[in-house]
This record gives sequence, structure tokens and C-alpha cells, in this order.
Amino acid sequence: MNRQSVLFILSLSVFLISLSFLWPSEGVMIGKLNLVFIDGGGLFSKEKNKFKDSGLIKTSLSANINSKDYLKLIEHKDPSAASLRQKLDSLRDRLNLKLTESDYKESIFLINPVKNNTSPLDNFFKSLVDINLVGSGVMRVGHYGDSQIEGGRMTNTLRDLFQGYFGGGGVGYVPLDDITSPVSFSRTVSGNWTRFAASKGRPKGGSLGPGGLAFKYNSGQNQTKKITDESGAANFTSWASGNVTLNLSKSYSNMMIWYGYGQTNSTLSVFSGSNKIGEVKLEDNSVFNAVKVPLSTSATNIQLRFSGPSPFLYGATFDESKGVQFDNYGVRGHSGEGFLTINQDDLSGMFQKINNKLAIVQFGGNVTPYLKTEASLKKMKGIYQNIYLRFKKALPEGSVLIVSVNDVSRFIKGGYESYPNISSLRYIQRELAIENNCAFFDLFQFMGGESSINVWSEANLGAKDGHFSTTGRDIVAKELFKALMYEFNNYKTRHVIKE
Repeated sequence: MNRQSVLFILSLSVFLISLSFLWPSEGVMIGKLNLVFIDGGGLFSKEKNKFKDSGLIKTSLSANINSKDYLKLIEHKDPSAASLRQKLDSLRDRLNLKLTESDYKESIFLINPVKNNTSPLDNFFKSLVDINLVGSGVMRVGHYGDSQIEGGRMTNTLRDLFQGYFGGGGVGYVPLDDITSPVSFSRTVSGNWTRFAASKGRPKGGSLGPGGLAFKYNSGQNQTKKITDESGAANFTSWASGNVTLNLSKSYSNMMIWYGYGQTNSTLSVFSGSNKIGEVKLEDNSVFNAVKVPLSTSATNIQLRFSGPSPFLYGATFDESKGVQFDNYGVRGHSGEGFLTINQDDLSGMFQKINNKLAIVQFGGNVTPYLKTEASLKKMKGIYQNIYLRFKKALPEGSVLIVSVNDVSRFIKGGYESYPNISSLRYIQRELAIENNCAFFDLFQFMGGESSINVWSEANLGAKDGHFSTTGRDIVAKELFKALMYEFNNYKTRHVIKE
């Protein structure tokens, strides 16, 4: 081989190795062809980005809880693919069976430590007892998350299960516009609307609602026309308007509108066909108002007609007169950090006005691709510490339940593998939950641990990117409900409560 050939091969090798460091690990699609490099780091270290998980949470609380809860802090071995398939088949087969008290058995996936006869979920359970025994109105639960739950996915199943046991009805919170189709109702929007989401931060001159969303019609710009009568004496102002049409599966007479920063002449009119069935002024300039809309009759097809200068509209709710309600607050592509832009006192006041007693906080999937160093994990730990504290402080008479990140995979080296630091993020979320007196549901462990999403995908229960199918979401929601019911029964035993 001559000297020029050797130099060419060496130059090409250096170029290809250098390119492998920059090439996306999931590959690059060219038509139907996916070009994948062995990543440059992988040539030298197979464990470049993977950190060792601690077996126990390093917290003073772990030494002061009972042995049952202490054992849940021990790392559990992931099941084999074969045993996980068998488990998923069993869960799918039992999905449509009616639950009984015998189904509410201990779950190793829900950690709700009891200390001095009190657990993180006790305030929530006390509210459930009040509803179950004396019917004290509507008690709300806010389910917070990203695209995994948006549109009511998973929340809808939890709502049905809880309302079937404790009473209640309705679709709960309805955003006035969204980028996804809702599960439990349909919605069409007309007019020029602006949507503000927590993932983009606090809107200028206003706030986000308790669900991390806000809306204004006509982009917040008022249209003024000068009109004179024959004498030239009269002036009139014409305002822009925005309409939202909703089709509900059932009619509800209990409707509320959530808004803030109201202005004079701001009005909501509710129509069923051509008949006006309700009207309310939206003129209170407080940060948050939850106003009941008096409807003369209930209907399944209604139109919300907003007129006048636009306030910050946070959404509407449709409920029964009493019972438990689950509100879906899914914001696509969100890490949860945007909720820190809502003032702490404002969020507390919102929860108090709507009688929210539990926040289910389910984030993490969107940050997993970026957790490549110890520094990035440390940064996310600080962010989630602030998020969990924000919800905890906003619910002094309520509870917070943290649902861990689920398994998420990416295409690498000819196959799909979990992002390397998901388990580390799960342990961080668990540690922060326990230290901040929140309950914790280990969704990653329930799925089967590392690369379990591949088995879920093969069973048509999820996609490789971590999103569950409809059946997969129902399985997760039902497991969470059963675990919560076990803890609820344990609460009643500890406090000697009989139905």
C-alpha cells in the first residue's frame, strides 16, 4: 500500500471518529434509512453517562418510619422480560373487572410513610371521608403532568374510579383552547385566541391559572369603533369577542368560570343553540376568581361567548353538586418548572378558592434526554426540589403525591435502550418526595425498570418514546387507584373511622 493510500485511510478514520462524537445517538433519518454511528464516547467507556443508584434514601425520615415503609426504600431487582410480559398480560386481562375491597392490597410502588400516626396523604384522605360521610361539596384533585396525561389521558380513568366510589361527576377543568384533543368532551374555538402555558413562563401583565394555562381572545387587543347617530352625538365602542363550543357527554348545571384581571364590560354569555341560558360579568380585577355561572337549564351542547375587553381566562369547570373531581392539567413538552412562575401566595389562594386537596405531580420524561452529566442531575434536583415545595406550601391543608418519571427509550446502536440516567432521576424524585413529606408512586419500578418500555411497546401498551397507549394508561391509573385505596383504608384503621 503506497503512502498516499495510508494517509487517505488515516484521514478518513480520524474524520469518521470525530463525526461519531457529534452524530445523534438515535441516528439520522434519510428517507426510510436510519444512519446510526457507534457514539464516540462509547468507543472508550460503556458507562460514560450512567451513575450508580443509591439503594436507600439518605434522609433522617427513613430511620423514623415503620419497617414496612422502610423496606420500600430498598432498591428492587427489575423483573425479567418474560415475567414482565406475564404480569402485563394479567393486568390487561383484569382491567375491565369490577374492583372490590379485596383488590386494595399493599403496593410496593406507593410510598406513604407513616410517622407519629400521620402520613403525607392524610389530609387528602380526611377530605374523602368528609365527602363520603356528610357530602360536603366538591373536593378537587389537580393532576399535573406533560403530554403523558394531556387531554385527560390517565386522569379520566382516575376520575371515573374515584367518582364511582366517592361520588361526583362531570369533566372537571376545561381549558378554553389547547393543542390536543380532549378525551372526555369535544371543543371547537372561534375568534383569535392567545394561549399562555407554564412551559413558556408567566404572561406579561397577568398570571397563569392553577392548571398552568391562561387565555385571551383577540390576542388581548380591543377594537374600538366610533359610530355617530343622525345628530352626530353618540359614540359606541365595539369589542372583539371569542367563542368556545363544547359538546359534553352529559349535561351539567354546575358550571364555573375561572378568570383574573377582569375589566369593565367583560362578559360571558352561555348559549344552547339560539337560547341564552346564562350570563355573568367578568369584572373583578383580582388575580384569580372562580365564579359560578347560573344556568337556567342544563345542556350537552353549549357555546361560551366572551365579549368586552378580555380578562385572563383560565378555564371553565363542569361538576356535580358534590363529590370528588379530578382536574387534568397536562402541558405538552413541560418539565414542571413553569409552575414556579406562579406566585406562591397566588397559587395557595387559587387552591383554597377551588377546594383543591391533592396535587398529583407527574413530570420528568421531557428532561431525560438532557441528563448527561452529574451537574445536569444536580441542577434538575434543585429544580424539582423547588417545584415540590411550591405545591407543598400551596396545600397546607392538602396533600401532594409525586409520580416518578416513567421509562423512556431512544434508538441507539441498532436497538432501543432506556436513557441512561432515568433511574437516577427516579431516585432523586423519590428522595425529594420523602424529605418534603409528599407521597411517592414509583412508576418506573411499576413498569419493570430499565428498558421495560420495550416490553410495554411489544404488548401494545406504550410507545418506545415512553408514551402509554390508552390501555397502558388505564393499567397505570388503575394500579395507582388500588394503591391509594389501600392507603385510604389504612388511614381509616389508624384513625378508627367507620363508614
